[in-house]
Parts: sequence; structure tokens; C-alpha cells
Amino acid sequence: MGRSGNRAGNKIFSFNTTVRNPIRNIDFLKSFQSFEGIDNSKDNLEKYLFELVKLGIYKFTNISQEIKNKLMTNQELEDEEVKIAFTNNPQKTNFTGRVMTQLRALKDQGFIKFVGTQRKYKIFITKLGHELINNKIPSTDIYTKSMIGTHSKNPARTSLQNKSRPFLNTLFVINEVNKKWKNGEEPKGILMHEFATFVLSMKDCDYKKIANEIIEYRKKYGKTANKKFIEDYLFVKEEILPIKYESLIKDYADDVFRKFQMTNLLIKHGKFKYMYINYSEYNIKKIESLLDYYKEYKFEEFEDINSYYEYLHEIYLPWSENESIRIKVLKNKAKKLGRRITNFDNLNEVEFRLDNSHYNNILSSIIDKMPFEVIYAELEILSGKNNANSKYEDVSEPLRLEYFLAILMGKKYGKEEIVSNIIYSEEGKPLSFAPSGQVDMIYDDKDYPLIMEPTMAKNRAQQLNSETTNIVRHMKDLELKTKKQYRTMMIAPFVHIDVISYFKFEASTEGVKLAPITINLFLKLVSNNKFIADFAKEFDKVVEVLTNEDKNKYSLMVNN
Repeated sequence: MGRSGNRAGNKIFSFNTTVRNPIRNIDFLKSFQSFEGIDNSKDNLEKYLFELVKLGIYKFTNISQEIKNKLMTNQELEDEEVKIAFTNNPQKTNFTGRVMTQLRALKDQGFIKFVGTQRKYKIFITKLGHELINNKIPSTDIYTKSMIGTHSKNPARTSLQNKSRPFLNTLFVINEVNKKWKNGEEPKGILMHEFATFVLSMKDCDYKKIANEIIEYRKKYGKTANKKFIEDYLFVKEEILPIKYESLIKDYADDVFRKFQMTNLLIKHGKFKYMYINYSEYNIKKIESLLDYYKEYKFEEFEDINSYYEYLHEIYLPWSENESIRIKVLKNKAKKLGRRITNFDNLNEVEFRLDNSHYNNILSSIIDKMPFEVIYAELEILSGKNNANSKYEDVSEPLRLEYFLAILMGKKYGKEEIVSNIIYSEEGKPLSFAPSGQVDMIYDDKDYPLIMEPTMAKNRAQQLNSETTNIVRHMKDLELKTKKQYRTMMIAPFVHIDVISYFKFEASTEGVKLAPITINLFLKLVSNNKFIADFAKEFDKVVEVLTNEDKNKYSLMVNN
């Protein structure tokens, strides 16, 4: 918390920033599942960190080239290699301190809880955390519950004395400012430095007062961040515990917005110093329903940690509970897409189709702008062929793999046929996967339809347990539904021999065009074939090798 540290007092609101990008939350939560219920002993916390390092989720900086190469190809490290990495990377706060900062980041967002005394406690994944892992409801709804329910001061965060609700404060301040600030401009929301100064410092829920202060500030200083005024306002007038000005304006505001953005209700727009936070027009009816339902919101007091995390899980989302509100949401989404809905019998199906179209429009814009060389470089990094640093390091590897495969297929063979399983922000940032139970990615060409199931699974057990049966089931379900025959491929950095055996059996006995391939082989197929028909025919040759040749020969071909 900057210079305010763990001192009790009124502060600028922030989340713990160790897991800076919330897109990576799910990686840490999944890894913690087998540790759930542990106490905060040094041994237990180091075991968890050991597992994170072993799986490549947490990466030390001082490691050998050999270990780097293994991590680049998503191979699980040997125990001895992890021990060497620990030895070569001593921590100022010791290893338990490093783990605790990661866990506190998840705690601040409502996904894990510490139950016990301040010194001795057990660590559990909350109901919200389990919902995020299970991926059966939209992650945007899970984050919306988390953010709406977040109280600055709560039983899990007692040093922060502000009796505010930062996300609801943000929604309501934007609404007031947009209504009141005319000045010949269209409503744009609030500037990032206004968000940092006036909203994140709120000590209560008096959003009307803060909206008026923002308007008065604009009348005097315009759109510029005035350092002297801001420091005097915060640290003298409001008596907020001091932090560095640069951290306030840039780091705190950016980090909190990253979490807010996961709701897909807020967007960031503008340029350079004049970045605004405003409402998502695509989801405006959701926002309006929140403004109506929570219009009397206030700071709540909680008996204990359990009651607070239970409250987060039970947060009311109007569009989830009220069918008429949900229909209004869907009609607005259709309007934004230039469509008209006539049948509301299956609301889930209607919303799925609308959102798919919305996200594919965003993907289409990304495809137009991104150069081939960037796409290939990023996929080569994921494959392990290129040891450069990714420009998209803050996006988790599984999400990044599907993201760039979709962009590549759209750019090479036409973007109209791409159906991807990714939720995007309106600025084009991949936020998460859509709820599970669907095919990851389809290239829906009328003559050569493809199913692509990307995975960054790192070992034999993960590939066999998590990927193989799902891929075959998804293929059969889709073929039954559409009456089409799909060419289906699992795409991974490395394909294990037992996985090859499974696919060989299925392809041979079922007579289907199905094969596991590596990212590098996929890139070769795309590079060498100008048209989707040629790509499909070359993939058929790969399937022929799988079904007719020895599995070891196939392994050499795809993994070489």
C-alpha cells in the first residue's frame, strides 16, 4: 500500500497487486485446490510455492537455460530442478512471504479466505473461487458479484478504515458525472486521475458529493491532473495516509480498474493522459439494472470472515434473477449488433448467440490490425520454439494460445467462419474463456469445417484426463447437432505418446478425421497452405500417418 503499509487508517483503495492481472487468478486457484484447508505454516506455504514453480505458474528470474527451455515447452520441472531454483533465488521476505502476497491478492478479490486468528489460520477457496474454477457460469458474473460485494473495510481487511464500496461507488459516480457535466460534451465517464483521486479515496458511499467534487475540479483545472491540488486534497483535507503521487495516479488506478474490467461492465477509452472510465454500451441495460436495484446501497457491517464471503457469493444480479430484466438486456445487445430477436424461449441460447457475435466482431477488428509476424512470434513462444518474452505475458498461456490461433486462422483463411470461445473486453482484451461444455474453437467453413481444441496441458496425466475424452465428446455432439463431419485436432506444445495411442484408437475405430498435433506442426500447416481446402487435405495426411503408422513414428513427426 505504498507508504501507508499495514497502518490502520483511511487509505487509497487497492487490491493486493502481486497477481497483477486477474486473468491469471484461475491458474493460481487451480493449483491451490490440492492444498485447500492447509494452515499458514512455513512448510505448507513453501510446498504450495514448490508446486507453482514446478508447474511453471510462478517463475523465478535466476534459472538455468535448461530450466528455461523446459518451462518454454511447458514441461513439468523435476523436484531437484525446483530445489535448485529455490536456492538460486533467495527472497527478501523469505519464500512464505512471497506466497502470502499471492494468496492475499486472491483473498482481496473474494476467491480465498483465511479462517482463524491473525497469526494462525487455515486457507480455503471460497464459493466464488470454486465457481471461477468450475467455469459453469460466466466469469463476468462471478467478478461482478465479487466487485459489487467488495467493502474497503471488511473482516478480512481490518487496517483499511474506509467505509466505502469502491465498485458501486464507481458506477454511481460515473452516472452522476455523466448526468451533470454538460459543457457541450457527450458523457464520457470519469478520467483515470479523477478515479484515483476522488473515487478510490472515498471514506463512505456518498457518491453525489464526490461527483460534485469532480465537476468542481474540472471547472478549475480541466482535464489535467494537478499534482499540488491532488496531494493537498487527499493527504491534508481528507487525511488519507500518504502514498507516492506516481503510484496513486498510475499503479493504483490501473490495478483496480483491471479487476473492475473483468465484469465487462466498464470500459477504458481515450488517449495518453486523458483516459476515461465509462460504461459498456453493449451491457448498458445490466448497468441500469444495477443502478436501480442498488440505488439505496450502503456500507454493511459483518460479524466475521465467513459471513462476509457468504455475502459476496449471494450478491444479487438482476439479470440473473429477473427474466424481464434479462430480456431487456438481450434486446439491447441485439440492437447494438443490428439484430432483432423474435423468440425468447431459450434465453441462454439467445444470449450465447448474441455474445458470440459481439466477441467475434471484436476478434474481427483484432484480426484486421494484427500483423502476421506478431501472431507467428507469439505462437512460437507458446510452442517453445522462440525463447523471447511475450508481449502478452499478462494473459494466461491457455487463453493466449486460443487467442492467437483464432487470430491466425481468421487472418489466413477468413474471419467470418471463426467461432471462438473467448470473452473479450470492448477494447479487445481477452478476459477469460466462456463457460465450459462448449467446443473451444471452430472454423465453420461449409466444405471443410474444423474443430480446434488448444491446450497448454503440461504432462501426460493432464492431457489424458482433461483433454482427450472431452475433444471426442465435443466432436460427436457437434456432428450430431449439425450433421457435418468435422476435422478435429488437439493442439498442444508437445503431444505425449499415450495421448497419441488414444487418438489413434479413436481415429481408426470410428473412421473420423481426428489427430493430436503440436503448435509447431499447426503453424507449418498454415504457412504451407494458402487455402482452407489445402490445409484440410494436408491435415488428412496427418490423420493417415496416425492411423496407419507406428505411434512412435507419429510422435517423431509431430514433436520433432
